[in-house]
Amino acid sequence: MSLADSIELYESLGVMHTPEAKWTVVDMPYEGFSRTDFVQKIVDTYKAHDVDPDRVYFQSFFKEDILYIVENEPDFAVNAVYLDSMDNITQAPTMANFTEFVEQGITTWAPPLFALLELKDGKLVASQAGLNARKAGLDIIAWSLDRSGVMADKDHDMWYYSTVNSIIKSESIIFEAIHIFVQDLQMKGLFADWSAETAYYANCFDYGYNPVNYCDDEEKAKKVGI
Repeated sequence: MSLADSIELYESLGVMHTPEAKWTVVDMPYEGFSRTDFVQKIVDTYKAHDVDPDRVYFQSFFKEDILYIVENEPDFAVNAVYLDSMDNITQAPTMANFTEFVEQGITTWAPPLFALLELKDGKLVASQAGLNARKAGLDIIAWSLDRSGVMADKDHDMWYYSTVNSIIKSESIIFEAIHIFVQDLQMKGLFADWSAETAYYANCFDYGYNPVNYCDDEEKAKKVGI
């Protein structure tokens, strides 16, 4: 399926678009085709299909791609997402970094989950990095909610929750994390491979209604994840 094919499909479904400018398998420029040509071609494909830029969340792990969009396609820059490829929390941006992002025209920072969670007195809380990003004026989109397997299994992939692994005992950690993302960080979006968790949370807290996952008032009063 080409990008054009996917655009036509998503338009028929009425959903948002989240194209990512991936790393290329060939060195660029390739036969005169540069990285910026690649980024521009993605945007031009959306223009050719008359897609409203407000419905396109262009994303890239390469800051230069986002800055190119800011400079050359300001309508698409509003929702452009800078994916952070940090390996561990020591590589998280500082307040000065976040301020610079905003000054450069970046609007959305998208780190792995662990960058947004930490422990305080043994309890799960929003990380300082996440709070700093919001204070600087950035929106946040995180990845990826359910890539770690069964959380109660000690052999689960710990990377996504590496800052808080010591307290993980059950799947409830996922709902506690979502609660922090929504309530404390006012997160703009959350990448997930399985919609059940986010839909269940959204329905329980009146962020949406789905008769399949409906929660009554008593359930809404319960602590998330219990």
